[in-house]
Parts: sequence; C-alpha cells; structure tokens
Amino acid sequence: MSVGGDNPNVETGPWNPSWIAAFPAGVAVCREGQGTLTLHAGDVRFRLRSEPPLCDLLCRLEPLGLSVGDLVRAAQDLHVSNAVSCLFHHLANLLAEGFLSVAVRNGGEAVATLVAVASGFRLPPRTEGTGKWVLSRFASLRRGTEGMVAESPRSSALVTLQSPQSLLCVQSFAVPQSEGSAAGAVPGVPLAATSALFDLLHAAELLTPIDDTDVSAEDSDPELFCWEPHELLFHSRSRRVRFDEPYGAMFAVADRVSQPPAVKPAHGTVLPLPRPDLQAIERVDPSLTQALEQRQSIREYGDVPPSVDQLGEFLYRVARIRERRVVELETGNGPVAMEITSRPYPAGGSLHELEIYPVIQQCRGLAPGLYRYEPASHGLETISPPSAGTQALLQDAGQAAGVPVDEIQLAFVIAARFPRIAWKYSAFAYSLVLKHVGVLFQTMYLVATAMKLSPCALGAGNSDRFAKLLSDNPYAETSVGEFLLGSRA
Repeated sequence: MSVGGDNPNVETGPWNPSWIAAFPAGVAVCREGQGTLTLHAGDVRFRLRSEPPLCDLLCRLEPLGLSVGDLVRAAQDLHVSNAVSCLFHHLANLLAEGFLSVAVRNGGEAVATLVAVASGFRLPPRTEGTGKWVLSRFASLRRGTEGMVAESPRSSALVTLQSPQSLLCVQSFAVPQSEGSAAGAVPGVPLAATSALFDLLHAAELLTPIDDTDVSAEDSDPELFCWEPHELLFHSRSRRVRFDEPYGAMFAVADRVSQPPAVKPAHGTVLPLPRPDLQAIERVDPSLTQALEQRQSIREYGDVPPSVDQLGEFLYRVARIRERRVVELETGNGPVAMEITSRPYPAGGSLHELEIYPVIQQCRGLAPGLYRYEPASHGLETISPPSAGTQALLQDAGQAAGVPVDEIQLAFVIAARFPRIAWKYSAFAYSLVLKHVGVLFQTMYLVATAMKLSPCALGAGNSDRFAKLLSDNPYAETSVGEFLLGSRA
C-alpha cells in the first residue's frame, strides 16, 4: 500500500494508511533534550532516541494521534535522511512495547483500537487478493472498560471494539467470506474504514484464511488442531505471555475480599481419627525408590475394606497440618498478615487451599457417608449421611475408573477454596490449584503404596453434584479432583 505526498510510492508495509496511531491513555511523554523522548506508563519506562524533527513529529501523537498516511507525508517533508524508514522503526518499537495504539475511526468516532499485550509484538504482512477469511476458532469476546474486547491466545495483541459496526464486522466472519463481502455487512462505514478494520482484525490474528477446500489454515495445522480453544486460552493466561493483566503475587482482590482463613472452620461434628506412630512407621516403610517403582493405579480391591485406623494413618501422612504461623507480606496496599500452614505436600505460598472430602462406602469402624478431613485436629467432620447425592458421587467415580460402584470402598473428592489462593495470586491462581492437585495425588499414591493399599487417581468428576451436597457457594469452594482408595486384593 502506498500513500501520496512528495513520493507517492512510499510503502507503508503492514501499516494501513487509515489507521490512527496514538499514545494510549495513561502514557506520559517527556522530552529529554533535543533527540530523546521518555515515555512512562506506571512504573514502566521506554526511551526513544532519534533526530529532533522526528521526535517533534512523534510528540504530535498525543493525545488524539495522527493517521499513518499523515505521519508518512509529514515525515517526507522533514529534512532527515531515511525519515520514513526511521518513522516506521519507531512506530513498530512503540507498538511492540505497549506505548502505541492503532485505531480505526469513522468521521471522528472510534470504531476499534489495537494494543499489544506482550513485548515483541510485530504486525504481520498485510493481506492481498480476494481470498476468503473466517473468524479464528480461538477468538473470544469479553467486556472491557471501553467496549467489547476481541482477543486470541495465539496473538500478542487485542482489539477493543468500540462501535456496533465493528461488532457487526466481527460477526460477519462467523462464516467464510472475502474482505469485500464483509464490507457489505457493515452499513454506514466507508470502504476505507472497513478495510482498515479488516487489517486490524488480521493483525491481531482474529481471522484465519480459508483454502480452496474451505478448510481454515488453523484446522490444517496438525499440532494446533489438537488444542481446544478454552485449553489454549487457559494455557496462555496462566503463563507470563500474551496478556497485560496483573500477574503474580498482586493481592489484586485484597481490598475487596476478606482474607480467607488458612483452615476452613468446621460446622458439624468432628470425629477424632487415630494418630499413627511415625517412628514405628519409619522402621518398616519401604524406601522412596521402592515406593516410586511400585506405585501404580489399582482398581481391584480385597474382600476386607480398610479400617478407620488405616484411613487415619493415610490422611495423617498425606495432609495433616504440621505447623501454622503468620507471616508479614508486602502488597501494593501496604503490609498484610497472612496465616500459612505446613503440610506433607507442597503448595504455592504455603496457602494450601485444597480440602479433602472422604466419601465412605466401606470402611471398618466408620459409618458410610460424606465427611471433610479436618487437618488441624486430625479428624473427620460429618457432612452428609448416605444419600442419592453421595451415591451419585460414587457412580461418577466408578464410571471414571471403570469400577462397579458397589465395589468402591473409599473415594476422596478434592475441593479447592479458590478465593484462598486468588486473594494473593493473579492470573495463574487456578493453574496453581491444578498443580497442587497433582502433587497431592502423587503424595496419596506414595503413601498408599507404602501402606499396601490400592490407589487410583481419576480424570473427571461432577462439580455441580458435589456443590449441591455441600450446600455452599460453588465459586467459594469447588471440586477439582477425585481419588479412589481400597484394600489390596
């Protein structure tokens, strides 16, 4: 694409001439001498050095910005060598670092705006020809502060849709069509603005091309085809890539949510469990190597179910609280005191948000029903006697393991008190929950192997059924894993 001016053949490369380049809200621009600009966005700083006339031109991007075409024409009038090339170099770097936005406007009204959300973003080559395109199956829409946000976990940029016309344009690509046919689906918007919007969606990887057999480029990629949209989105958001939301120990909800307790309070009767003699166990336990090598999932059980003593030993060795203490933590709102615990399995920040709910069907010395393990006192809180709900949990477990439901002896539902971990960590809190389920499962496997019991972790469960039994808010606590245990055949 070329633009007019003294040199009508100047190429704009991946930049649409109609795009409006501007410094985003919250970016402050400071002059440092004649050839240096320093841009601030919160605690992040970006320094740009160039010829003074180019610095003057870039300062004109604040606050409303200029079209790429006008920027090129202005650069052509500067008495600076390679002014246009230097201009695009600076624009690309500013965009990649999040200090520049590019927008489509129609008669002064904002249509859509693109911003980078990961360092290093680069605009892809512009599309040519009349081929067909379709909305990426990884694209998603969510509510933002200035409109609907369209994004893809494959992209390092997102687009804010600020007008009904931009939403119509995105919707039109729900079925394969050409850029020209999409323009007809957006009434009241000039062709140039529609073309600029198409280029914006393409730059954010929200569109994917269709081949002659009506197969999208995404679906012809064998590795990418294996990913489900929600799984790739979860992966990208729980890693430190391709998004600009708060990440890490941010305490982002601490000013709105009370700190969840380290130990869930018991509301029912707590039955004390037998405490094992760890010194006696150490004398007869297999080595770690033996336990690791002998560990396996076992779905066949002995005729005599485990005893309450064995259940007590198992839970004591797996999940009891060994220590409770309060630590002082620094947050953006000042220091806070947070209670943490030490248990046999590790947890991020020592927060230990997981709860263990034994579903007892056969256990010598213990009545059937649903219980919660109380790790501080080493006991079982009674939750529910046998019911249609507990039977449904056992049936789900049996289906997941391929075990007849009447053969199940003990099942454990692993639940997460999500606010406990989200109170401190942002972006990857749920990812941490799943990691904790994994290390808890391994601990359960090794202890069960050492005790010569039959363990089996399950891959699926029904959170809604569990929430109904708990009669609790499923967003406060929800099941995230299941595990079967029985005597060795």
